Amino acid sequence: MTDFNSSPQQILRYWHTLEYLAPFNLDQQIDQADSSRQIFFKLDKEFDDYNLPWLNPPTKNRLELDLNKSYKYQIYFGVFDARQANNELLRLFGKENLRDTRNDFLSSYGRFSLDNTGVPIPKSLSLSSLPWALGHLQSGEFSQTITQSNWNELFRAYSSSVSDKLKEKAASLQTVDVRLNSENFTNLITELTELSGWKSLELKRLAYCFAVEEREIFKNKKDKIKTQSTDETTAEEDDTKILNSFFVDDLQKVTEAFAQDNCGIGIKTFLREKEISEANKFNLDDQKVLEEFVAPQYIPLGRWASDDDKYQSLMQQAGINIALSKTEQNGNLFSVNGPPGTGKSTLLRDIMAALMVERAISLTRFDNPHDAFTKVAEVPVGNGVKIPLFKPDSKIVGYEIVVASSNNTAVQNITQEIPGKDSVGQDYLNEAAYFQQVAENVFAKNEKIQPWGMVAAVLGNADNRNKFRQRFWFDEPTEDDPDRVSFRSYLKYSDSVSLTDWKFEKTKFLELRNQISVIITQRQKYFNSLEEKRRLIKERENITRQIQTLQKELEETRNA
Repeated sequence: MTDFNSSPQQILRYWHTLEYLAPFNLDQQIDQADSSRQIFFKLDKEFDDYNLPWLNPPTKNRLELDLNKSYKYQIYFGVFDARQANNELLRLFGKENLRDTRNDFLSSYGRFSLDNTGVPIPKSLSLSSLPWALGHLQSGEFSQTITQSNWNELFRAYSSSVSDKLKEKAASLQTVDVRLNSENFTNLITELTELSGWKSLELKRLAYCFAVEEREIFKNKKDKIKTQSTDETTAEEDDTKILNSFFVDDLQKVTEAFAQDNCGIGIKTFLREKEISEANKFNLDDQKVLEEFVAPQYIPLGRWASDDDKYQSLMQQAGINIALSKTEQNGNLFSVNGPPGTGKSTLLRDIMAALMVERAISLTRFDNPHDAFTKVAEVPVGNGVKIPLFKPDSKIVGYEIVVASSNNTAVQNITQEIPGKDSVGQDYLNEAAYFQQVAENVFAKNEKIQPWGMVAAVLGNADNRNKFRQRFWFDEPTEDDPDRVSFRSYLKYSDSVSLTDWKFEKTKFLELRNQISVIITQRQKYFNSLEEKRRLIKERENITRQIQTLQKELEETRNA
């Protein structure tokens, strides 16, 4: 464990190092394959050509792979017991007598893909950093400190050497038109694992292989079919080179930026928690503090369009009010904790609604909506055609929300629930429509969600991003599918809105905002009066006690 009284730089270096030393969990991939009925098979340290489906149709058939379909094969190579790596780390750090029972799962050196004919695809390579880091630690290369700033650079060099080996193997197979058989497969894995420099490792298996069906995604003008894997974890579309960490490069950037005092207030506040003024911390167990933050002056101008009788709990409303009114002074960091089913998603909806109103207020600062966008460049796209690029004004940005988690299902549920009609109350369902046609196209009619508006999207992996980009922007209505409406086609074909319409709607919106502001001001006056009444009652009680004390003293004096 690190000492969190250490300097921010030490904390950042610790986190950065921890990312390199964390084992990749292969068991999770196997569990996901089981739950999605994805085909995977094991290759022991000794196997023959019969085990390879790209060589033998009978093996493909035995694995219940469709003989008429094309597959890619994701190879998780060099499978080992993560506990062995953990114990080696303990030995290297002088804890030889301690044996850690955590990390009781399988790990691997890395992953690459084979095409349907059994030829390696070098661009698909992702590597676990742990075997490489252990190799360097064993050699004493990091004997001075294991938090050197050049770890990223050294790992890229290692990654390049493994990639070059894959390219070499792929080129040699294609030259002689030979597919990867058991002998050269074993030799290839041996060469790749040896490049890490980790000695004395006992492999459990040579590899785990996942068969991933390819599918047609589009045709070009010459009817040449391009395919893409249906597996969302494929690396060909992914820049991630470290299999066990998504953000080790980001940590390095943060470390460098912090050293140069070139990072935002959020990370500064987070790393300097001890330096945060006590005045910026709120204990909601204190009734007086809780009452302050449910005061009318903190209630946002907008709330989610749920049924009127379904409102936030006291703690939820306090959390919303603090998050929207006080995060600026706290470095834009605010934490809400709670187990599933306690209303975190409901709280998030109200924050979204409040931000949408705030952004609308920012838009009203423009006399013409065109003024909110500035042309910054023109990008040539061929045949002399140039596409203009526009930058949004700073007044209308900063209201976006990114929902992120290590649990993909949890994130997907939230981003599908928010634009779903089920999230809107019956009293408002008929009125709730925000680019609804676009949202219906983005979420597709055959999927679970029936959206009311284009307010959220499931992104993340390459397949989701590509699907969103195509449906949100590039799709065009056709005779067979007139409802295939993208945002671009909506702007192109919908009735234009005049500047007069804009000014009318803007005036109506500002009038409503002013009416709500007046109501909030009145409620705050009542609240202040209530507070004053409580203060006076408390003061009267104090005076009454003082009078009683004086009367008692007077009586005692008379008796004396």
